[in-house]
Amino acid sequence: MSLCMSYCSLSCLQVSSWQLPPEVCEILKNAESGSLKEGSTSLQDAATIENKGVISIDASTPAIQTGGRDSLPLRQTVAPASPSPLDLIKKKLQDAGASSAPSALATSSATSELNGSKPADAALKGQLVANNGEKLKDNNGDVNISDSSSDSDDEEHGPSKEDCIRQFKVMLKERGVAPFSKWEKELPKIVFDPRFKAIPSHSTRRAIFDHYVRTRAEEERKEKRAALKAAVEAYKELLEEASEDINQKTDYQEFKRKWGADTRFEALDRKEREILFSEKVKAVQEKVQSMRKAVIANFKSMLRESKDITSTSRWAKVKENFRSDPRYKAMKHEERETIFNEYIVELKSAEQEAEQAAKAKVDEQAKLKERERETRKRKEREEQEMERVKMKIRRKEAVSSYQALLVEMIKDPKVI
Repeated sequence: MSLCMSYCSLSCLQVSSWQLPPEVCEILKNAESGSLKEGSTSLQDAATIENKGVISIDASTPAIQTGGRDSLPLRQTVAPASPSPLDLIKKKLQDAGASSAPSALATSSATSELNGSKPADAALKGQLVANNGEKLKDNNGDVNISDSSSDSDDEEHGPSKEDCIRQFKVMLKERGVAPFSKWEKELPKIVFDPRFKAIPSHSTRRAIFDHYVRTRAEEERKEKRAALKAAVEAYKELLEEASEDINQKTDYQEFKRKWGADTRFEALDRKEREILFSEKVKAVQEKVQSMRKAVIANFKSMLRESKDITSTSRWAKVKENFRSDPRYKAMKHEERETIFNEYIVELKSAEQEAEQAAKAKVDEQAKLKERERETRKRKEREEQEMERVKMKIRRKEAVSSYQALLVEMIKDPKVI
């Protein structure tokens, strides 16, 4: 019964194996010798006390008499003023080894006392202490054997290699590993993370780390661009929600007083906020101007449809004719007469342009007639000139013919 309970207690104390990085193997080997020596000494003292006889356990009995965990001397560790990361790792490993041995002693001692163990149980206790020491040695010293079995179990039942690599990169990002950082500098941040130990090979870890720090700068730039784009879109949504409070006269400070507490407002820097706000106000102004132009065009169309309005009409006399028209009501009261006067100016301009066009047409016709008259005169002069030339040519030909006839008569008087 005592042997069975002691075995169960030792099984519960068995430390699950995990992958140790090669960088701390040397520290682990130096730490295990000191911790095991201290644990073995404490267990031998407890076994000597047990061989003297069965001691009844009372709630008021000091822990030093029961062989409990509190009976072990406390080791005071004086921490250096500014411990290095490797010193912190060493201290943690030493504390883990020292706490495992007293726990085993307390469990075995309590089991033997509750079952009325005899002095002969001391030999069994010594054997269990030796087995516990071997287990601690296996857990701390034989790292390669434990790691190989753990790795085989992980390959069969654990996450895939791709998942481990992905989680390793996520760990690097969560731990704040900076771009182009050094392995030795970032190692203390990540060495105790389970995702670090999920990659069994040191070379694989180092390769993933080197690739991460090389590509992290570009990834951060992409993340910043994506974050800026998301912040801009959120701010534009805020501007759309605040459209009722924004008109063509709204300034940035007024908008900030009303919406400055919104997270979408604070997510963007001031320069970008002001630029986007100015674009929003400009769009509102353009929209208002477009709507005003449409209202004015409809109002003038209403005036043009009236046959009673001339360039000499007055607004006070004609406005009563339009009070029931929706286009009249759509125009602001203070702008109606102004637009009417502009329309009268347009009418006068149109009349003047019509008069000028008519005058220009008359002038053009007169000029055309003058050109036609000049053309006829020129043609008559040309015809007269041609007639004179022809007469001159005929006269010259007649003279030549007469002279030739005289010559013939002189040569031969019989020609006549």
